[in-house]
Amino acid sequence: MVIAVDTGNRCIKTAHADPFSAGLIRHFDAQPIVSSDTLYFEGNYYTFSETQGYHRKNKTADDTYFILTLAAIAREIIMKDALQKAGGEKALQFSSVLREAVRAKGLNTEGRQKEFERIVEQSPADYSEDVFLSVGLPPRDMKAQKEAFRNYFLRDGKPVCFTYNSIKFEILITDVCVSPQGFAAIFPNDLFKQVIRSPQAYIIDIGGYTTDVAFVVNRRIDQSFFESMPFGVIHMGNEIIATIDQDYQQPITGVLIEAVLQGESIGKPEVEDAVRKLADAYARRIIAALRDRGVDLELSLPGLVGGGVQLLRSSLEKAIRRDEIFVIPDIRANAIGYEVVANRLLKERRHAP
Repeated sequence: MVIAVDTGNRCIKTAHADPFSAGLIRHFDAQPIVSSDTLYFEGNYYTFSETQGYHRKNKTADDTYFILTLAAIAREIIMKDALQKAGGEKALQFSSVLREAVRAKGLNTEGRQKEFERIVEQSPADYSEDVFLSVGLPPRDMKAQKEAFRNYFLRDGKPVCFTYNSIKFEILITDVCVSPQGFAAIFPNDLFKQVIRSPQAYIIDIGGYTTDVAFVVNRRIDQSFFESMPFGVIHMGNEIIATIDQDYQQPITGVLIEAVLQGESIGKPEVEDAVRKLADAYARRIIAALRDRGVDLELSLPGLVGGGVQLLRSSLEKAIRRDEIFVIPDIRANAIGYEVVANRLLKERRHAP
C-alpha cells in the first residue's frame, strides 16, 4: 500500500485523511483519561495537541516525526479501507471529503447511520500492512538529508507495531520515496502543464515556520538555487497576537486569526481589519525578502503552494502585483503529489526489464 505523508512543522497531512496538528504530547506509560486521538508505541502513550510543534531543521534528530508519521499512516489506512467500502463511521472522523461523498449517495440521516454501522461491523479489528512510504524534504535539504530521512523511516526493515485509537497495527515500511516539497505539489495538478510550458518559474512553499523557494528552469529544478527564509504563518500569527494585544488590549488566538483570514467574522470589526492589514504587511515582507535574494517575479512565473497559502493567498497576490500567478491552495497538495510520484515510480519498476 502506498501511503504519502507531508511531515510539516505546523500539521501533518496525507493524501486522503484530514490534517492533524504536529503538536505531540508524550504521556509515558500512563494512558490518557480523555482523548479522541491516542497512539501507543514502545511503552508510551501519545496524544496530539493543537499547540504547534517547534521548528526542526533536522527531523531525524528524535522519534517525534516517526511517531507522527505512524499516526498519519494509521489514519490513511483506515481512510483507504473505508473509501473502498464506500464510506464508514471510522473514516468520517478523519475526512470531510468522505463526508461529502457519503452525502452525495442521497441517504437520509437514519439511512446513513445504518450504512455506517454496517460497514464498521465489517471492518477488521487490526491491520497488518506493507507500506511504501512517500515523503518529502525542502529542496535545499534533498542532497544532504535524503538518505538519512529514508533510513529514519525504514528502521532496518523491521516491522513496527503500535496501537492507534484502540486499533492494532503491524506495519512494515518496505521502501521510502523522498521528493522535493513544493515541486511535488504541482505534479497531480493541471497547473503542472502551465509550469513546464514556462521557461522559468519559482515555486514558493509557505509553511508554518519557513518559506522555501525552488527555481524551475526548462522543466527542471535548478539545483544551484534554493532559498529557505524564516517566514511562516506560525511566526506571522505570533506577531499578530502581540500587536493586537498591544494596540487593542484584546487577546486573540491563532484559531481566531485563521478564521478572520479565511473570511469569517469574530464580532470585532476593528480587530478583524487590523488582522487583515497585518497579514498584508507580512506578505509584503515575504515578497520583499524574495526580491532581495534575486527572485524575479516579473519575468518568471510565480507559484504559491503550501498550507500557508490558505491564509495568505489574497495578501500575497496583492504583494506580487501581477496577473499570472499559479496557486495551489489545498493544504494536502504536497502529500497528494508524493502519492503520485510513488505510484509512478512503482509503475516504472514493474515495467522495467
